[in-house]
Amino acid sequence: MHSMEPLVSRHHGLLGTVIELQIWAPGSDVGEAVERVAIDEIERLQRVFNVHDPESELRRWLDGAISPSAELEAVLSLATMWRTRSAGAFDPAAGALADLWDTTASRARAPSAGEVDEVLRAMRDPTDPRSRPSTLNAIAKGWVVDRSLQQAMGVEGALGLTINAGGDLLHRGPRALLVGIEDPQRPFDNAPPLLRVRLPGGALATSGGSRRGWRIGERWYSHVIDPRSGQPVDQIASASVLAPDAATADAVATVLSVSAPAEGLAFAGGLEGIGCCIVERDGTVHRNAQWLEHELDP
Repeated sequence: MHSMEPLVSRHHGLLGTVIELQIWAPGSDVGEAVERVAIDEIERLQRVFNVHDPESELRRWLDGAISPSAELEAVLSLATMWRTRSAGAFDPAAGALADLWDTTASRARAPSAGEVDEVLRAMRDPTDPRSRPSTLNAIAKGWVVDRSLQQAMGVEGALGLTINAGGDLLHRGPRALLVGIEDPQRPFDNAPPLLRVRLPGGALATSGGSRRGWRIGERWYSHVIDPRSGQPVDQIASASVLAPDAATADAVATVLSVSAPAEGLAFAGGLEGIGCCIVERDGTVHRNAQWLEHELDP
């Protein structure tokens, strides 16, 4: 039964994206049970972490209405750990900088150095509300995917499951997945992938490649902001990361998307079991040895 094709299902409107499941199971009843457990867990945790929902636990905690549950506390602690480990390249409070750029761009100007410095100081002041995580999206989505797969693989008879949540992919199964990495310079559905990797198990996350940002006068500014400087960065077109779990892949990809290539490769190299592929805006591709172990020949 291991050679059978997986059951594939798609679910819209979860975690701000489309969730695709591939389920390996000895029968449709087991497959449907795996699907139900996986989606129920994603829906439950979305109610915890959705910053756009005023009734979510994250929003109510940010508003000072409640203390964090064990799950929210776990992700907050993880975000703090990555902020420390990355020397601030990952910062859950970075939304305060995006808010500043939104405000000044609406007035047709970039923020002044003084305005940026004031927000950076506030982000590092525990007594200032702007030091709190305006969003946990850079890590919570991966964490939710990890927990969903963990729960679903507890269904008796489950042989394997792949969860693809719009850039966050986690795989456990009877055979390896072949995954294409989008060419960020040709972001079209019918464009061939830049390269392909073999994923026996674990997570793959990609950051960057977005065309979002601000046009101010004649200049375009990327929406990707380095939380250390407060300035938009556009050297990196995309950063893809192979890791044991999706939360780790998420966090590392976020760090690499705001780092110079050499800095990003050094950061990934200091972590255990991390493969990375960094694509610059000019098309230059950088990969580390762990990534190359998984990459397929063209």
